[in-house]
Amino acid sequence: MDMVARIGRDVYKKNGVVTEVKSFGTVQLGYGIKKLDGRFFQGQMMQLTMMASPMMSKELHYLNREDRLLRWLLVNARIFLLGEALH
Repeated sequence: MDMVARIGRDVYKKNGVVTEVKSFGTVQLGYGIKKLDGRFFQGQMMQLTMMASPMMSKELHYLNREDRLLRWLLVNARIFLLGEALH
């Protein structure tokens, strides 16, 4: 959970807002993920939803060097209101 707090602080420092944090608990992975300290077949799955500038996606690439993180995915979403995109 400390990693989620650190990411939240980083988003806040760049004038972003974390809008939701979901934990799906421990999940069985479809295949083993190899890291330096072994192969993992289960892990904690979490979803962090945020509103941040487009530059934040480049700044999150420090997560690639995080040993405790097995995989991460960034999805860019747009908010739609009455059929019009908000920018």
